Amino acid sequence: MNQQLITTTLNEMPDKETFNATLWVRYVPLDLGSIIILTGLSSNMGKSITWGIEYYAPAVASKLGLKVEYCHFFIHSPVIIESPELAARLKLPPEFDATYMQVNVSSLMCDDYQRLCADRYTLTEPSLKMASLLEKYLNQPLTKHLGRPGVFYTQDADTLVRKISAYDGKNYYVCGSQGQHQKIKGQLVGFDDE
Repeated sequence: MNQQLITTTLNEMPDKETFNATLWVRYVPLDLGSIIILTGLSSNMGKSITWGIEYYAPAVASKLGLKVEYCHFFIHSPVIIESPELAARLKLPPEFDATYMQVNVSSLMCDDYQRLCADRYTLTEPSLKMASLLEKYLNQPLTKHLGRPGVFYTQDADTLVRKISAYDGKNYYVCGSQGQHQKIKGQLVGFDDE
């Protein structure tokens, strides 16, 4: 059975008196393991999602009527610096695709001000399996650069040109000699077909 991706904008998260964040929320309510993708909006007056996830995840789940322990949360960071030239001027790495970071919330508690928050949470290293699940519900690939020869700079100051075969929301992959995906070690800085 196909599940529908539901989109909504939630504000005053977790409540009007604290962070007052405005978040774009996309979610798929499933019996076990609902998918929730959180994106900060430019109108967000509160902490960024990355710095407030321990409050935002429980608040979003509560507003959606979902149990936080049965949710897979993803922080979505859209491409902000769209040109490699601007990135170079700002001395930042260029961005070519949005990133998706999975967050696992283990238990809930109340902080010193009696606000509901996560007692512990972990950021999970991206995987192609989770990327495939996200692509299924987003109904689009996480990157539009599949099949393109990417130029990568490594930590050893080497330049690699590799044909991109997969993207997990953070890392790019090349297809190995036996058909398996291998992570490309390096920063994507451009493409060899331009």
